[in-house]
Amino acid sequence: MLEITGTDLALTNPYQQGGTLGSNAKDLIVTFIVGGADTTNPDGTINTVGGKDVTIDSSTLTMDSAGDLFVPVPPGAQLAGTYITVTRPMNLPLDGSFKRQLIVSNQVQLIPSPQYVFAANGGDDTVSMINAGL
Repeated sequence: MLEITGTDLALTNPYQQGGTLGSNAKDLIVTFIVGGADTTNPDGTINTVGGKDVTIDSSTLTMDSAGDLFVPVPPGAQLAGTYITVTRPMNLPLDGSFKRQLIVSNQVQLIPSPQYVFAANGGDDTVSMINAGL
């Protein structure tokens, strides 16, 4: 479980006409960006940049009373070295009416602290591990 602490991750819309979109954790979009951010081609297919980005199913997100967001990390998802964003959709004024807009957070990155060193021992088909953090 990844805990994200921030300000205004979910926010009550200041415009009453905008509705409640963006006001709770189930509205948010959390993305693990692997390499560069993936883009969408004109035909709707995903253009993977670096590795395939992971978008977390918003139905699995929870938020505590302090506003901290709890994100389950899917099996096999890489966290170290990826960039993480939280996107809040909201209905806001645009071109004379209220339309869905995406407010994307700054990117954050978890920096790994290398503690273990692994080496393949070809002579006897074993792997050695050294705890370099001691």
